[in-house]
Amino acid sequence: MLSKAFNLARLWKWTKENPCQLVKREKEDNEIGRCLTDEEEQKLLTACKGFLDGQLYEMVTLALNTGIREGEVLKLRWERIDLFRKTFESYNEKTNSWRAIPMNETVYALLKEKAKVRSMSGYVFTTSQDTPIIARNLLRAWYKAIKLAGITGLRFHDLRHTVGTRLGRAGQDIHTIASILGHSQLSTTRRYVKHNTESMRNGLSILDRVHHG
Repeated sequence: MLSKAFNLARLWKWTKENPCQLVKREKEDNEIGRCLTDEEEQKLLTACKGFLDGQLYEMVTLALNTGIREGEVLKLRWERIDLFRKTFESYNEKTNSWRAIPMNETVYALLKEKAKVRSMSGYVFTTSQDTPIIARNLLRAWYKAIKLAGITGLRFHDLRHTVGTRLGRAGQDIHTIASILGHSQLSTTRRYVKHNTESMRNGLSILDRVHHG
């Protein structure tokens, strides 16, 4: 963070050098921070129903069934949703690109019901004044909800980690998980599948059939 601050200061001509570049960086810990248990998920969803006119519940449900980021949830627009094909397009600021995301039945049912009354602003999640919900207000509601649910140390971003972890445990291959989460580098996705020995065992069982078929 300090190095980033000095780089910005150089960009703005406040300083000529970044002293942090002289210090060797520690290896970054890229391990999964937090994953919801099934019990925590139920408590969280129940608590969320009382915030943002019930929309926090919808946002969390959407995130837990797609793995999209907080910013992607807030920027979701009806013009990018195709209920007929059961897909929607999400804008990823990190990669500066759009990606198509298929809906499972939970997401389809949620958006189909919500589509009956659409905001004039075009955004899926809006305030009572028909303006898009901003990140600050989402997070304010989020922290109230997790406190009500009795959950500690959980960020909204951890919903994304939960999706990746569940997919990995279910035996989904790394390319599928990377596509779902919109990862541009497989190294980012590998943390969700590296401990999944059962999926590797199932893969190697094919060789049994080849040799003994």
